[in-house]
Amino acid sequence: MPKVSIIIPCFNGQAHIKRCLDSILESSFSDFEILIADDGSDDESQEILSQYEKNEKIRIFYFKNNQGPARLRNFLGQKALGKYLLFLDVDTRIESEAIETILKRLEAEERLAGLQPALIGPEGKLETVGHFLSPFGLPYEIGTGQNPDNFKKEMPIFGARTAALAVRKTIFDRIGGFDEDYLIYGEDTDFCWRIWRAGGKIIYFPAARVRHFQKSSFGAKTSHRIFYEGAKNNTANILKNASSQILFWLLPLEILGWLAVSLKLICQKRLVETGWIFRGLFWNLKNIEKTLAKRKVVRAFSVPDNQAEKIIFGETRLIDIIIKGGRWFKNV
Repeated sequence: MPKVSIIIPCFNGQAHIKRCLDSILESSFSDFEILIADDGSDDESQEILSQYEKNEKIRIFYFKNNQGPARLRNFLGQKALGKYLLFLDVDTRIESEAIETILKRLEAEERLAGLQPALIGPEGKLETVGHFLSPFGLPYEIGTGQNPDNFKKEMPIFGARTAALAVRKTIFDRIGGFDEDYLIYGEDTDFCWRIWRAGGKIIYFPAARVRHFQKSSFGAKTSHRIFYEGAKNNTANILKNASSQILFWLLPLEILGWLAVSLKLICQKRLVETGWIFRGLFWNLKNIEKTLAKRKVVRAFSVPDNQAEKIIFGETRLIDIIIKGGRWFKNV
């Protein structure tokens, strides 16, 4: 039985998949398996993957129709044999000793449920150290664009990026994996929130590094994700995971935040994007019974002494959050 199962969803990853797989296979640690699923790619990803089919460490699955990353991660997670799961995006490259370093850290602390390595972007700057929630219920990242050497210490984080996230298989099974109602955006926050509710702990772990090569740009596709998936999923996260103590003030502030963004878009005559926000909010009204059923499940596996409420907002000064949020509001 392999110690670590490395899980990679792939959609149109022809530019990255070989580099990603080769970096894992060249690792200093060998007690792992790789599970990769092609999500109906229409580029040359499947042809490239076929070159690895004879490698005994790799199991490859092909889907004709696009399933979305959450569903693929669950599918592969259920088939994983390892004690630990390492989720990677297809456009990453892992450093040689990272897997072994991650494994040692997880085995050193039983309560540690997951960790995020230093995720470094194409220019060599940090993409994120992790994220927390603002008082308006929206996630804010720490360390973005900074030198990795500025963040050499471990720290607890509320949320980690699924581009590089290691978790215990037991906690993955206990919380039910990823929510498949989330196509993209916010699924990592939801996943980590439920880990904290289940009594787990997540940290930023700078001793392991992963390079992430796909740089996001604000285009029509990204815009749709921010406004529709953002409004839909962030609202669902609060309804599903927030304790009663913070639900009744956090949810109204989150909705108020989206209404403020909508007002800005209306003033800019960006009516299509405004409609996406309202569609995302309306999705939660339409599916409220389903979400409340999920809330019952979360409450069932939550432990009384969980630290979710203590970590959720982080230790960043309120003025810094306001500045960061104002910058996002200005540029969105």
